[in-house]
Amino acid sequence: MKKNKLFFVLFSAGLLIRLGLSLQGAWGHPTDQACFFIWAKQLYEFGPGDFYQSTSFCDYPPGYFYILYPLGWLFTKLNLEYIQPLAALLLRLPAVLADLGIAWLLSRIAFQKRGEKAGLITAAALLFCPLLILNSAVWAQIDSVWCLFLILAILWRNHRIKSAAALAVSLLIKPQALLFFPMMAAFYFDKSHPVREYAKALITGVLVVAVFSLPFCRGDYTVILEKYLGTMTGGYPYATINAFNLYGLLGANWAPIDQPFLFATYGFWGKVMIVVGIAAGLLCFFRWKKSPWLSAAVMMTTLFLFGPMMHERYWFPAILLLAAAYTDSREENKLCLYSFLAAAAVNFLNVLTVLIATLDDYSQVAPSAITVISLLTLGAGAFIYYATGKEKSAP
Repeated sequence: MKKNKLFFVLFSAGLLIRLGLSLQGAWGHPTDQACFFIWAKQLYEFGPGDFYQSTSFCDYPPGYFYILYPLGWLFTKLNLEYIQPLAALLLRLPAVLADLGIAWLLSRIAFQKRGEKAGLITAAALLFCPLLILNSAVWAQIDSVWCLFLILAILWRNHRIKSAAALAVSLLIKPQALLFFPMMAAFYFDKSHPVREYAKALITGVLVVAVFSLPFCRGDYTVILEKYLGTMTGGYPYATINAFNLYGLLGANWAPIDQPFLFATYGFWGKVMIVVGIAAGLLCFFRWKKSPWLSAAVMMTTLFLFGPMMHERYWFPAILLLAAAYTDSREENKLCLYSFLAAAAVNFLNVLTVLIATLDDYSQVAPSAITVISLLTLGAGAFIYYATGKEKSAP
């Protein structure tokens, strides 16, 4: 009874904080929240089939539009204007609810694995995490939504159809989910029936993507494919896009990806580090027998620290996976919790600094701030590698 009351208080407080902040649309990211608001209204006005042709800019695949469509209906019927308090709240509500969904899911896992204390610690760490609150309730981004489905995909990894369906939904919401496909392929590996298990996952994923994309492309799937190719290849051709990582430390924020670096270019070294990051994650899982959560977190952390074209929020899924690694273990590993807290704190500084600069008429972040936060980011990344090495092998 006492446990239930504590959980209720934590979740109520976490929700109220987010709802209160969500009402202030004036401090959201002006480009992102404007896009979501306009897309929602255009979806309702033109319908899914004509949406991509009716909007001047949209680099998102269609998954999140199933949420934006009813929001567009509400905006229209209630005659809401951009960044009015109710419009701002409704625009952020899906991500806010996803925050709470992630906190509930991971705290439930922790409770089942190690009891009430672990569940309460997990719930508090996620519900009051400044990074999650800033991202969903202030910035007005939707990373929590696609990450919720990514977490479900990893959690259900032994049930290929459910897992692949969740992974496909995650991909339909954000192209960044593609980065986790090599790790998911590793988690799906079954040496007894490799072809059968991969076929189940592949067929399920393709069907989910095809069915939910159909209303938006009318059978011309090249329209959808362009959204992924544009984002994952040449959509943002810079060494780093406000991700204060190694390239931020080197003064390469917004530096063209083909700019010379050492004896090659930033793009060349970025591609090398993509291979290194995926290899690191696979080694963690197969050779060093680390948990799937931690293996995927190591992969994404390596990409964020050293990979090309990273945005400030691309560390977000890895940070949540660190929290999952803490919860989904029979023995408490405080280093995973500390890794989550450290990475979340540093990335909060990165995201907050970028948001403040953006609200200041898209001004440039001071080089000194980039240097300091980049050093902290690399330090937090080093601690994650240390914690990974200390974690006991998964059974």
